[in-house]
Amino acid sequence: MPPLGYHSRFHLQDNRAILCDADQRRQVARIVLEQGRPYGLLAFSFPDTHAHLLPRCDARAANRLNQRIESSLKQRLNLPVSFVSYPPEPIRTQSQLHNTVRYILTQHTRHDVMLDQFIEATNIPDLVGMRLVGAYTRANLAQAIPRLRRDTVLRWAGLTDLRPGDGPLSALAAATRSATALSTLTGKSPLVLEAKRAMIDIIGPRLSGSDTAALLGISRRTVFALKHCPLNTALVEAIRLRLGYRQTGAGSALPCDKGDHFSHSI
Repeated sequence: MPPLGYHSRFHLQDNRAILCDADQRRQVARIVLEQGRPYGLLAFSFPDTHAHLLPRCDARAANRLNQRIESSLKQRLNLPVSFVSYPPEPIRTQSQLHNTVRYILTQHTRHDVMLDQFIEATNIPDLVGMRLVGAYTRANLAQAIPRLRRDTVLRWAGLTDLRPGDGPLSALAAATRSATALSTLTGKSPLVLEAKRAMIDIIGPRLSGSDTAALLGISRRTVFALKHCPLNTALVEAIRLRLGYRQTGAGSALPCDKGDHFSHSI
């Protein structure tokens, strides 16, 4: 029987940290999630000095995905050294698949990495609705591990619950960058304009048109125009969940145990 997927790992030649700040973590997330889609990506994480990937494909394709991600990271992050990859490990059983997903998504507990410095460089946000670019990994996991629950993923991330929030508005831009995996909200790209439309909806009547424009760095005329554009309600929910996450005070993850029980789909 063919393997259920492959667990890939790589690190830089000198084992230096791959990512230094939140912006780089968002860049990496977008690179991995965009390139991982054709390979049936289930899970990924970049704890600090190394990376874990779990695509549902054959060994040759898993190696090809590694090479593409490594090349993109080296160029985008201007890395001075090359990567070293381990041979992808085949996943032979359903229990091994469960355990590998959990292992990848709980690397912060194994390497004592702060959750806020870890979670954006994983697909945990996509699995619980806080980000859209990797929402397909949620669907992939629902097929691969039908009994995996959303609250189990939350518990792996050290959270007992996650509910939408509405503020503070001072955190709205950061929450939106996280929900979109964007480095900046400047410019007029379709995704940036979609993000600002969602932000306007979240601000609602709490600010005047002038104050909303000032907060978003756009003109009142643009605010008015965006209000008449289609609203991505899934993005609004993702941003509000990210705001809610900020209010949980997350950062000390609960240790995962081997007694996870899976029922109901994420």
